[in-house]
Amino acid sequence: MSLLLSVFVSLLPERYRPSTRAFEVDRAGASLSGILQSAACLFLFMQRYFAFTERGMAAVPTSFFLRAMERGGESAVNGFGFMLLVAFLANPVTLLLLYFLFEGMIRAISVWVTGEVPCTLPLFLLPKLHAKVERWMLERKLGPVIPDEIQIAGQGNSAEYDLLIASCRAKAGWHCSTSVICYRDVLYEIVADRPGDPPRPFQYLLKRRLVPAFGLRQRLEPYTPSEVIIKETECLKRSA
Repeated sequence: MSLLLSVFVSLLPERYRPSTRAFEVDRAGASLSGILQSAACLFLFMQRYFAFTERGMAAVPTSFFLRAMERGGESAVNGFGFMLLVAFLANPVTLLLLYFLFEGMIRAISVWVTGEVPCTLPLFLLPKLHAKVERWMLERKLGPVIPDEIQIAGQGNSAEYDLLIASCRAKAGWHCSTSVICYRDVLYEIVADRPGDPPRPFQYLLKRRLVPAFGLRQRLEPYTPSEVIIKETECLKRSA
């Protein structure tokens, strides 16, 4: 990727960067992006500081400074200048500029120290929001959470499976090669999974397991048909 393009792409989170090697973000471009960010923020910071102090000094009559110097000397004027500085630093826009100033310095240095290309913080939060929106849309598409439906194999399909479990949600921990399912004190292994019809579009085909011993990669998964609702309730409690 060209140096100029890397300056802008490095601001984006990893999710939104081109994934091909031909468009890999250049380290020099990423470091330059941080330097330019800090330089721009420093320029705006100084410009705002001089404009702020000029407005502050102009808002106070000259006679006030004369009386202050008569009573307290230069220390009174210096005290007023210090108050202006505190007011300037407490301004939200100033704090924002200071944050992006130091963030740019960290981005410029971390590229060479850690080898990573960090994005800017406001855009770092964007993928998290994006993931939540995608999850909400997926949940809405899948419909309400309902208990699983279990079918025992008949004579026509006993060779294919012993137990068919149809669920409204995909079971993240169930894998054909590593999961052993325990249902009513009987062990089953997953032989296949396939799409089904709504409202239970996820189907898992299980065969009775005759050998109780487990391999190094296999994991026992206790199962109840209502576990989808149980897990959903636990998630709601944790989020509350």
